[in-house]
Amino acid sequence: MTFDDLWREVQGLPEMAITQVPRVLSESAKKKLMRKAPEEISRIVAETTDEVNNGSEKPLDDLIFNHQRVVLDTSAEFEKIC
Repeated sequence: MTFDDLWREVQGLPEMAITQVPRVLSESAKKKLMRKAPEEISRIVAETTDEVNNGSEKPLDDLIFNHQRVVLDTSAEFEKIC
């Protein structure tokens, strides 16, 4: 399955995001997102585009990579607690 195939399954994003996000993502960001389910991709992209809309000047790729790290760090901390 290609990123474009997976991207067609993503729902719940504004039309502008559906059109523009695939154009600005690097291949490495697309590869990372391809490991996720369409619902998870939608959530990640919605959260990172909200950051851009709220004034973040970081590239979308950086926001996605940082989002991934935060989720992984949080999961690791949760496992330590349990």
